[in-house]
Amino acid sequence: MTVTIRPSPRARRMRLTASAERGIVLVVPARASQRTIDAFLASQRAWIARQSERIARLEHGAIGYARSGTAWVDGEPISLALAPGLRARALLRSDRVEIVAPHAEGAGLALERLYRRLVRERVEALIAASPLAPRVTGLTIGDQQTRWGSCSRSGTLSFSWRLVLAPPSVLDYVVVHELCHLVHLDHSRSFWNLVAEHRPAWRLQAGWLKEHGWELHRHNPTTGGLTRTA
Repeated sequence: MTVTIRPSPRARRMRLTASAERGIVLVVPARASQRTIDAFLASQRAWIARQSERIARLEHGAIGYARSGTAWVDGEPISLALAPGLRARALLRSDRVEIVAPHAEGAGLALERLYRRLVRERVEALIAASPLAPRVTGLTIGDQQTRWGSCSRSGTLSFSWRLVLAPPSVLDYVVVHELCHLVHLDHSRSFWNLVAEHRPAWRLQAGWLKEHGWELHRHNPTTGGLTRTA
């Protein structure tokens, strides 16, 4: 059982959390002694064991976004190929993602830029097809840690580039979700009724994100294995 110890100057007491994304984490006050930490962990040993088993079950059913030498586009794995070149860039082919870069680190960054471009293209197309499109004032693509999308009062929508790794229906749901916030800037019954009006099966996509979202967050294109072709 592995527990990550995370000192925090703002913590007043020790706090344990467990998630498939981050594992088991113990937040401790900055001045907590090792003896106090060890005693607390010993008292929580049964809880830690249960959470470790739960996380192991989740990872056993993982899709495989951390697979080496593989890119993911629209929920499907695509092989990666690396070729030498002076300027790092990634190209989406019919059967692979081809990356031209002087070194592997640059290749990873080029792959992330490709992901960001692809998700922007898909989001722009979904917005254009929506009757709520005139309400959108701006669009940003980021790497949010707690939300897949957001909507400002001014009409700017923001989405995580990691959504391009998921099945298209999942990205579609998140975009519709945020578009509906242009009408209801809350999660009231009226908001969810509007979501259901546009996407009656939205619970399936929300459930997919709840089950596999941690895998999307773990995906790191800058450390994935690459196969050199030349």
